[in-house]
Amino acid sequence: MLRTFLSLLTGIALTVTAVAQTTYTQTLPLMQNVYSSTYFDFTGAPPTTGPGELSCQWLACWMSGFGGNQIWIYFETSNGWEEVLYQGGNALECTYVPASTTVSSTILSDAITFGGGTIHGRVNATDNCVAGWGCSGSSDPNVSGLTLTYTAHAANFTTADASVCPGTTIQFTDASINTPSTYEWLFPGGIPASSTSQNPVVQYPTSGNWNVTLIVETIDGIDTLVRPN
Repeated sequence: MLRTFLSLLTGIALTVTAVAQTTYTQTLPLMQNVYSSTYFDFTGAPPTTGPGELSCQWLACWMSGFGGNQIWIYFETSNGWEEVLYQGGNALECTYVPASTTVSSTILSDAITFGGGTIHGRVNATDNCVAGWGCSGSSDPNVSGLTLTYTAHAANFTTADASVCPGTTIQFTDASINTPSTYEWLFPGGIPASSTSQNPVVQYPTSGNWNVTLIVETIDGIDTLVRPN
């Protein structure tokens, strides 16, 4: 009974501290006349090792015979402009259409670093109406409620080879951000089964697919990364 009770307390403590990570969300004002590249910024973006969610609604004028409408959104990274959202085939006349996508952790992290905490982006959409036949009361095409949301994850690690022969040792290398003060690794099936080193070496004596967990503590709180198999 005592062991069960302590386990419950431990689970509760991890759940509470995990929410100490920073949640970033920013919604931009209405952008009109985005038929050519329209630039925008998401400001005050904290670094992260995780992905993000990008969403908006977009409106364009459509006329049969002039093709379908499309929208593109890009983030600026060290590799240039990376496409993060594309949606085509909108044939709804002057009606807002929802669009959303998951921004990969690689692109999001690069965009934040490249912009020094500001994500530079651009958007453009096609509008297939004859000039002057646009949507009433709207400078179409336009984008409304462009929103970026993500949790500022800190924990991250790399390994040279995730598939080795039984009995072989594996070097795990910390790649966390925000200068963690503590590390806790969990290696089910490995020797050792846990470690508090920053860059541990682990041996797996038997074959199988094993999860690896890294828990770090930064000024934002505790962050947990679990990588399966």
